[in-house]
Amino acid sequence: LFDDRTYKLGEPIDIVVELSARGEVEMREALVYLACEEHYWESYSVMVPDIKTGRQTGGIYGGLGSAAGYTPTPMIPRQVNKEIRETYVHSSVVFLTDTWIRPGWTDRHSIRLEVGPEPPPHASNATIKWRLEAEVDVARGRDVRQRYQVKMELP
Repeated sequence: LFDDRTYKLGEPIDIVVELSARGEVEMREALVYLACEEHYWESYSVMVPDIKTGRQTGGIYGGLGSAAGYTPTPMIPRQVNKEIRETYVHSSVVFLTDTWIRPGWTDRHSIRLEVGPEPPPHASNATIKWRLEAEVDVARGRDVRQRYQVKMELP
């Protein structure tokens, strides 16, 4: 549980996490983190052979140009556009380690996630999605993860 509003970088997010289990469960670690997904395009130039103007000038031993009779194919720049989608953890807090949950009980934890003030690396040219994720590392069992979209305002 958290307030469904727009948060700012550097501002804490107060979260309440409730954990319950049908049987006795050992948890190695439980944490909450703010994940940032960046989606952007990167453009750069690469040199490629210009096959339209490249040419062979003679046989194996003869011809004009190089010693082997071959004129190297000229290189030309080519624009490449690459789509990039990266997700990383922006801020996180561990709130439980090496703990057991008993069946029939609900463990309630109030957590304050201190959101770092630094903007994502590609904030100026990316579409950015934010989400809060609660993750529990369960010993000898399937890990549990819940995701929730969150709104963040960038400077």
